[in-house]
Amino acid sequence: MADDHRSVPSSSPQLVQDILDQVREVERDCSFYLFPAIRRHAKSRAERRYILEVRLAVYERSGGRCELRLSPKCWEWISWSTMHSAHVKSRGAGGQWTLTNLKAACPECHGFQHAGGKVCPEK
Repeated sequence: MADDHRSVPSSSPQLVQDILDQVREVERDCSFYLFPAIRRHAKSRAERRYILEVRLAVYERSGGRCELRLSPKCWEWISWSTMHSAHVKSRGAGGQWTLTNLKAACPECHGFQHAGGKVCPEK
């Protein structure tokens, strides 16, 4: 059982190569879907509470609408449970969890923002 490739015919190396190329392209373009970021440290209770308050203020400001409106598949309307908090200036670039640095986003537009404007294939 060392080589268990029963579903792929051995006479189709080009098919296998095409599939591998597509997988690499998806990994490169949509790595945030496939490999979530590793959190460096746990947030304190006070920090989690502050973030929750800011997210609530962002949601109230948005009125339940996506503020990014980037993706061609934008949902337009979002609920509290589907809202993503999109940073205008990323946390990696020093962006903070502030009302002025956050926008309410649907998952499609937030993913579109992280992919650099490329539409990711459906799962």
